Amino acid sequence: MEDLNLTSIFWVAVVVSLMHTVSTTPQCNSDSNLEGMTVEGELLNCTCGSPDAANSTFSWPGYSSGPTLLVPNVRREQNGTHYTCLNQTEGMDNETAVYTLQVAYGPSDNDTVIEGPSSFTSDGTKDLTLTCTAKNVNPSPVYAWPNVNMCANATNKCTFKPSLTDNGREVFCTATNTVLVKTGTAIYKMNIVISTTPQCNSDSNLEGMTVEGELLNCTCGSPDAANSTFSWPGYSSGPTLLVPNVRREQNGTIYTCLNQTEGMDNETAVYTLQVAYGPSDNDTVIEGPSSFATDGTKNLTLTCTAKNVNPSPVYAWPNVNMCANATNKCTFKPSLIDHDKEVFCYATNTVLRKTGTAIYKTNIGMIPAPPVNSDNQGDGLNGKVVAFVVFACIVLAAVCVVFVITFVGKSRHAS
Repeated sequence: MEDLNLTSIFWVAVVVSLMHTVSTTPQCNSDSNLEGMTVEGELLNCTCGSPDAANSTFSWPGYSSGPTLLVPNVRREQNGTHYTCLNQTEGMDNETAVYTLQVAYGPSDNDTVIEGPSSFTSDGTKDLTLTCTAKNVNPSPVYAWPNVNMCANATNKCTFKPSLTDNGREVFCTATNTVLVKTGTAIYKMNIVISTTPQCNSDSNLEGMTVEGELLNCTCGSPDAANSTFSWPGYSSGPTLLVPNVRREQNGTIYTCLNQTEGMDNETAVYTLQVAYGPSDNDTVIEGPSSFATDGTKNLTLTCTAKNVNPSPVYAWPNVNMCANATNKCTFKPSLIDHDKEVFCYATNTVLRKTGTAIYKTNIGMIPAPPVNSDNQGDGLNGKVVAFVVFACIVLAAVCVVFVITFVGKSRHAS
């Protein structure tokens, strides 16, 4: 009898446990049931809990009074809608669980576009960037550029170098919804405008400059450009300009490229030749006084100048510690022991790494003390004595006058 009671108690506990573990989590599916998403236009069917759950009531407040939720003909506008399942169990707090609707839709061709310039000026070396965008699509699409080999990275941006023969070519972009396996396609038609800007180089090609004695080679436009003719008036009837053995006298020369395209106004572009040359030691000088008298406190200023050099050189004074500011002027206080010292100046062409050197030899002398003139000192003393005597006489005369006036007045009064 005791064993029977224990068995009864065990099964009651099991039943109570099962009552408490009825899941509130919604179980949802749709017609296609693709990756947990509902395809636009399909029926969403959700079940919450179980109708067999004793003492429990399940509902979808605002949508269904029972454990089943039906949403027919789902639309994209419902994407992200939250549906709440309510579990009311006797003797327990209410429980809720939420299901968020994810609707799969799009894209269409009309919702897929390629953004890029209406025209693109190119010389065959410039990058063109296109951006493909698909709207009204969920989940986010995967992009592809099927006819551009340089854009195989499956992003919505494509950067490549169109050639001059690509004018009028169509570029395709596809935006694919991988859940629906649905693709939107966009087309971009390239309008390539051939650049008239000259492309120039030389043997060394140092910082855009041509070294004296080298060959300048410039190309304007392209021989592949349809209906366009390029030339260098006065120098070349074709798109290529060759200037051999460039000299410094040609620095600053302006060469003009002419683009004559059928049906369009003529275009021109210029290239200004920059020639790198110099300096030599003979073209580098230090200007300063032939001699310099000092007591050790005076400043001496030297100026270094390099001629026949391009671009402008960088100056340095390697053996003057006080002149490390890389300018062409050096100011310092030479001492008497600096007599016959050599001061160096370097003028360096940083493009050619070529340096001209100048040397200045100091000629330092001492400032003499001011001379003492004894005669002048005597004259000054004599002048002071004369002035004193004159002043004394004037005072004495005044005293005498006062005395006489007083004496005469007294005599008259007595008589």
